[in-house]
Amino acid sequence: MKVLIINCLRNGMLPRQKFSEMEEALQLGGYTPQFTQVTTKDELISSIHAFDYDIIFCDASYIFDGRKAYSTHGIFEEYKKLYVGSPSDVLDLVLAKSALKAHLAKAKVLTPGYFVVRYRNGRMIQGRFEINHAMSYPYLLKPDSEGNSRGITPNSIVWSKNELLTKLKDLESSYEDILCEEYLGKYPDIVEYTVAFIGNGNNRRSMPAQIDVKIEQKHHLITNDLKDGHFTRAYKINDDTRLEEVINIAQTIFNLTEIRDYGRCDIIYANKQLFFIEINGQPMIPDKWFEACAEFAGLRKNEYINEIIKAAISRNSN
Repeated sequence: MKVLIINCLRNGMLPRQKFSEMEEALQLGGYTPQFTQVTTKDELISSIHAFDYDIIFCDASYIFDGRKAYSTHGIFEEYKKLYVGSPSDVLDLVLAKSALKAHLAKAKVLTPGYFVVRYRNGRMIQGRFEINHAMSYPYLLKPDSEGNSRGITPNSIVWSKNELLTKLKDLESSYEDILCEEYLGKYPDIVEYTVAFIGNGNNRRSMPAQIDVKIEQKHHLITNDLKDGHFTRAYKINDDTRLEEVINIAQTIFNLTEIRDYGRCDIIYANKQLFFIEINGQPMIPDKWFEACAEFAGLRKNEYINEIIKAAISRNSN
């Protein structure tokens, strides 16, 4: 079985070593990996016609031509190519945090209080009323449509209307839609969890872990920089009751979003309640947290990567 691995370059990043590890894992699993890097929509389309393969693994939900984004899985669907991961409409939903929160709220899934501020052509078109009537400070501000905690820094926590307006102005230069979410770090009992999964339907395997930071913080916040800088750590959840609660809410979220093959969601316990935070519909593989979740479930790095490919192949053969 031949697997085409496509790395969609963004901001000039060349994480070749990460994909070498993936290729080695696939080879151990009996697959024949091929690797290519693309920077534009046209290059992506060319690549899926140029190689001989059975299934595609792409590392990105979107490929960017200038400021315009194109769904990678949407392109694969258009050309009727088999691929690993969720349909383009599902990825669109899970990446849009506020839309996903509204979707899950209908099923009584608890999320932190929030409102969205939207800009178009440098002008605020939504959110002014909410800003003027905001009562749940502090808030955590983050891009409404970015994954992996991108756009979040320690300065993303705001404690007043003036700080909120200042941070919005800062983010508006890079993002049109900004989520203002109740900051749960204000509660002393806060604990963060992440739940990875592999498989589909009755064969889906949910694999949770508790996440923390290795360094002292004034205000609890796990950012992408901390994760990439190896300043976070993952623990096995030893409380059986909490383990079951976390798995149950994760399974509910995976079912409601119809995400498939693999993914990961973040959950926070605070103020004696479990809150859904966000879902990563297309985690970077290999991924530190996904790897930790898999390890606690008894899967080594090469095994969980192969299980993801196997889940997609099995789904496509049914």
